[in-house]
Amino acid sequence: MNLEAIFLNLGIFSATSGQFIMLGVGMIILYLAISKKFEPLLLLPIGFGAILTNIPEIGLALSPIEKLIYAGYPDQLAGALSLIVLPESDSFQTFMKTASHSQLWLLNEYAQELGYKPGILSTFYTVAIASGVAPLVIFMGVGAMTDFGPMLANPKTLILGAAAQFGIFATVIGALLLNHLGLVSFTLQQAAATGIIGGADGPTAIYVSSILAPELLGAIAVAAYSYMALVPLIQPPIMRLLTTDSERKIRMVQLREVSQREKIIFPLILVLLVGMLLPSAAPLIGMFCFGNLMRESLVVERLSDVVQNSLINVVTIFLGLAVGSKLAAEFDEVCSNDSHSMFAGQMVRPPAAEGPQSGYIGFESCTLKEGASTQKMLAADAKFVDRQASIGNTGMTMRWWPMAGVSPQMEGDFYLVSGVDSMQGLGQNIDRSIANMTGEPDPYDDLIECSGRTIFAWQSVRSPN
Repeated sequence: MNLEAIFLNLGIFSATSGQFIMLGVGMIILYLAISKKFEPLLLLPIGFGAILTNIPEIGLALSPIEKLIYAGYPDQLAGALSLIVLPESDSFQTFMKTASHSQLWLLNEYAQELGYKPGILSTFYTVAIASGVAPLVIFMGVGAMTDFGPMLANPKTLILGAAAQFGIFATVIGALLLNHLGLVSFTLQQAAATGIIGGADGPTAIYVSSILAPELLGAIAVAAYSYMALVPLIQPPIMRLLTTDSERKIRMVQLREVSQREKIIFPLILVLLVGMLLPSAAPLIGMFCFGNLMRESLVVERLSDVVQNSLINVVTIFLGLAVGSKLAAEFDEVCSNDSHSMFAGQMVRPPAAEGPQSGYIGFESCTLKEGASTQKMLAADAKFVDRQASIGNTGMTMRWWPMAGVSPQMEGDFYLVSGVDSMQGLGQNIDRSIANMTGEPDPYDDLIECSGRTIFAWQSVRSPN
């Protein structure tokens, strides 16, 4: 039996079909990086991160609150739910995707107090991407590697770079159109994050999606870098179609020599112009311009070399693993709020003046028999209460009458609800009832018929005055 338990606790028996699929996706990404050499500097850590993320049971990419949800202990989930207001018709997982930073911080603090620690990939994501640091550092390195001399010598080439923006806006409009037609669900933020892929810039795509649509970060990053890797395959046939052989033989040369002063002034003007017109883009452009300024100033060669090589390489490792952590299969929902039912409560036997804040509550579906009336039920209630008090039983008893939003699967006319503060108390009530059986008929025998008793563990979130 012990060997069987050990065998069944192996990770492979806990894996879901989604995890197997995402493990395959990780393998495909590694194949593209290693065999096809498609953006290997980032696709390699992304692919490996996706594999680590989807290994069952270890939770390397889970935050503390996600580990709590995965564990699924009712009392801990109840405590987490008491800290937030869960929107109607939302599951806990759905709420987590749209929760604010303050809500996530509160939930994670609660989970950490219970002993749940963040997975290492979750920490990488928080430090590298959620903070916005990694894309900005990489953009600084890209700026340090960029020579704007040819563009400054021929400013008309700016038009070529601007052409990518048409694709971005076309993608955003297309995504919103699909949402309008009901074919694919896209918010404006998700559409904008998806559209930025057309800019052919991986760090920008990661930075923008981490702000606008973090739930799509993994898919957007893989799509962006895969797209850039496919450019050498896509571009040649298009160029052959749109140009002649003689045009393709034209050698591009720089029209004039650009002075160092021009190269220094350009990033300064660019960051000021963007900062004044588009403040939200200032962090990304600012780091890019700072990297370019280090390159062109010729006074910090060591810093420029570090940014271009060591620093950007180290950050790329953590960035790739963090992006890969977002290629995780979703686990099953454990807490949902997909219905809102209203009942009218009728107290039969009230609890003690200082009632417990948690305990166990049982539901029975009851049907009124022919001839039952309010007067007869009240008389039976009085006998029932006296009987329970005489034998020393504790707890409370209520009747819940359906009003609105009740599931059509409900059977009977009402719920008979009984509560105790502990399973020990429930057992003692049963023992006392059996020990004090007198042969007298149940006062409710001719009035109601009940069945299907279900017991829940409950925890008070907001006590009545």
